[in-house]
Amino acid sequence: IYKMSQAWLQMKELGNNQFKNKNYSSAIDYYTRGIEYNSSEPVLYSNRATCYKCLGRYKESVSDYKKAVQLSPRNTKNMKKLASVYMLLGNFGEAQILLQKCYNLEPEDSSHYYELSRAKKMVEDYEKINEKVKEQKWEDVEELSKKLLNDAPSFKELQKIYIQACLELCKFTTIIDYINNSVSSYTKSRDGLGGF
Repeated sequence: IYKMSQAWLQMKELGNNQFKNKNYSSAIDYYTRGIEYNSSEPVLYSNRATCYKCLGRYKESVSDYKKAVQLSPRNTKNMKKLASVYMLLGNFGEAQILLQKCYNLEPEDSSHYYELSRAKKMVEDYEKINEKVKEQKWEDVEELSKKLLNDAPSFKELQKIYIQACLELCKFTTIIDYINNSVSSYTKSRDGLGGF
């Protein structure tokens, strides 16, 4: 049993070293091996989730953060990390629920209130964008969706709305630049050179 407990700790440290050097795929391998030794340690899932997030692999990131929260349901740090991925993906409702839990668990921590307010504002902004789409006020749609994409760059529905607004306004160069930047960010995250 002692060797097992030492093994997962060693894998965690090796993973942490790889993470510090931005070798996210290698870090994932070490955290995964650590989980094989100790599948009930939330830090392994949380650390691996962070690596997935850095690589733009949000589905895996969400899965691992959920597991970390499940194993340690009062750990607000993991809840906030999961909420941050939800916000990147435009899943503001899920983010709000988690941030409300953080605030309820630690009301004295003002960062929880700030993040909860930020998530609520993002929901309001998205609703405003949808109203402007219905009204076909494409200049407003373009401006509002571009701002919200800074906080939720992987929100697919919002990306489509932004591109639609640019098409309606015949801003083809803007669309091409946006797509090139998106592809460039995706390639960097996929190759482990960073992410958005």
